[in-house]
Amino acid sequence: LAAVLLQTVAVAVSFMYFNKVLNTMQENFSRSSVSCLINAKLESEVEDSPAEDRKSDPCWQVTQQLHHHIEKKIADRFQREISTAMRNKLTGVLPILVRGVPLPKVAAHVTGVALSTRDPAAESE
Repeated sequence: LAAVLLQTVAVAVSFMYFNKVLNTMQENFSRSSVSCLINAKLESEVEDSPAEDRKSDPCWQVTQQLHHHIEKKIADRFQREISTAMRNKLTGVLPILVRGVPLPKVAAHVTGVALSTRDPAAESE
């Protein structure tokens, strides 16, 4: 019975210790991530530092991921909105874009002037 009680106490103490360490790590990480965004360096300062320093900097990595995500979302939204607007504008001009609308019959003729490859002065002689 004493061994089971001792084991239970050891597990409880280990759990509390590791839980405290995990909470400390989470707080440090969240504070550092937020501080990266709050204390962001200006782009000119970042560009002046060597590339290997920037890539090893966790704040630079976080901001790069954030920039990439924002650019992707803006591009996706722009693509959706511009394609919808263009499609709406073009359906009046190009009825083929609207399914089920019969295409109109079109008649056309071609006119043109044939250009001679010979020199006109040589032809008059």
